[in-house]
Amino acid sequence: MGQQVNFYLTSGDMTGLMREFAKCGDFVTLDSRPLQSRPRPLPSIEYDERGEPGRYFYLTRPEFVASVKTYKVEHQDYWHIDDGYSPVIELIRCFSNERLIRRGRLYIIDHYYDEDGQKVMKPESFLHWAKCVFASAKKTLKYDATLGAYVGPDASARVQGPEKWVLESV
Repeated sequence: MGQQVNFYLTSGDMTGLMREFAKCGDFVTLDSRPLQSRPRPLPSIEYDERGEPGRYFYLTRPEFVASVKTYKVEHQDYWHIDDGYSPVIELIRCFSNERLIRRGRLYIIDHYYDEDGQKVMKPESFLHWAKCVFASAKKTLKYDATLGAYVGPDASARVQGPEKWVLESV
């Protein structure tokens, strides 16, 4: 079963949220499309492994990096993290420009089915940490029922301010 939290955040809001996640314990950020079959932790969530601004990442505990599974997308010649089998939280950063913020999200799959059709839960320590991450996002951000999403304080101020930023769900 999966769980997700949709949100609208500015870069400043995202930085604050990452500080809140750190209170749950050490974690690393991985590029969703690593350059090699073994993903390596990134120095920040600003850029992917290619040094380009990134939006699609995964979060995990340092002790689980070695167990992250990847698969190669042959015809496009890149690797992709398999979040179905890996102890990771998907993080899609919000896109924003001068007056627009597009929705981002956290998403986790807490179990999978093995070759025999048996349900396998991801490691308990990972799930405990992930629960803390999701709870801290919900505690730190304000829920907006009309959007069905959480909104960061800076994003909220920009929407309500004189510039009237737009929040977009695409």
